Amino acid sequence: MEIPRVLVVTNDFPPRVGGVQQYVWNLVTRLPADRVLVLAPNWPGWREHDRGQAFPVQRWPERFLWPTADLLRRVRGQVAEHRADVVLFGHGFPLPMLAPDLRSHGVPSVVLTHGAEVWLARAPLFSSAMRRGLAAVRHVTAVSEYTSCVLRALVPPMPDRAAVKGGLIGFRQQVIESLGAALLAIRGAAARNSVSDAQ
Repeated sequence: MEIPRVLVVTNDFPPRVGGVQQYVWNLVTRLPADRVLVLAPNWPGWREHDRGQAFPVQRWPERFLWPTADLLRRVRGQVAEHRADVVLFGHGFPLPMLAPDLRSHGVPSVVLTHGAEVWLARAPLFSSAMRRGLAAVRHVTAVSEYTSCVLRALVPPMPDRAAVKGGLIGFRQQVIESLGAALLAIRGAAARNSVSDAQ
């Protein structure tokens, strides 16, 4: 399967320590280095960390990425500069709140979800915001089948989108399949548009 060019936008990335940070880093290190770019927060020790990576890492000047207009402009700029086919969000909230705007500009996104989203999904304020973001993404992956069952209620069904997947296959393989499916969907849409233009 061809791996698309991916822009990873995440709050969870080393040198910050944590399980989700390791999930995201381990996934990124297994993607082709020339097809991935990471946008992550400023964190103590980032210069030393990033120098040792085979792939480029861009750092936001603050320690947390919020889905603001400034961040959206930066993400759009990085999509264009990296020629990204798809944006991969490292967590289910809050960064997927950028997904509706990206989708309106023809940029699909894939979301990684972990354990924290289970608790967020049970809080009305957070679940409402998550629902808006997840409604605009192409694929949602889950670290476990339990997480995927909880999150399915937040992801409205769409004919061109797979259901929330999790637990049944390896997490890394699941993400790669989702990225590849997003790329195929882009190409399919482009082909349909070309046919329509020619008629």
